Amino acid sequence: MQERTPRDIAKDFIRRYVERGDSVESLATGEMGRAGADYWAQIGGSVYHPTDRERPLKLRRQELAITRVAREPCLHRFSLAELHAEIRAEQEGGSTRPTQPRLF
Repeated sequence: MQERTPRDIAKDFIRRYVERGDSVESLATGEMGRAGADYWAQIGGSVYHPTDRERPLKLRRQELAITRVAREPCLHRFSLAELHAEIRAEQEGGSTRPTQPRLF
């Protein structure tokens, strides 16, 4: 079984809401969060960096953070709009991620 990346986890966290038609703004307004044994995720608010527990980091309203995967602290931040667009593209049978042009 292939291990899920933090980006996959972030997309799965909001997938059902995007598929039912929720907008990026409604997701941001809801400020959802989840803390389970498999991962911790939240939209907006404040989070702590795994190596600096002194000062919380402020997330933007339309930013989703994964702060723990498989009980290991981490910090991965994603644009809610980008994740939303990727899920919509998957729904429509298109590309699942924006592509990066070759630099060289």
